[in-house]
Amino acid sequence: MSLGFIGSGVSLLCLNFAKSPEIAPVLLTAALSLSSFSQAGFLLNMQDIAPQYAGFLHGISNSAGTLAAIISTIGTGYFVQWLGSFQAFLSLTAFCIAGIQFPCGLNSLRSNTSVFVQQWFLV
Repeated sequence: MSLGFIGSGVSLLCLNFAKSPEIAPVLLTAALSLSSFSQAGFLLNMQDIAPQYAGFLHGISNSAGTLAAIISTIGTGYFVQWLGSFQAFLSLTAFCIAGIQFPCGLNSLRSNTSVFVQQWFLV
């Protein structure tokens, strides 16, 4: 998951400095490709934590993600209109992915995990 968050964040930051139109699609492709590593861990967690309810959990989290995508698209439009530049929004996005989500995820993983088999899993 580290590769997914940090790699996509760095790719988006590098996109700010792309000087030619040929480099931009390569960096966008790299960002989306590297983000698939975080998706693999995300989907695996649901199957690992609650195998009987993995489909339901996936549906709920997918709905929440879709709602966030709709809201963030509207927010992006307002943000770009307010600043007059997409570059500032791209920098903010890259900072959020690489600088906030990754450390918070590591902290949550370190403090909320255990190696004990849960009682509901044995049913």
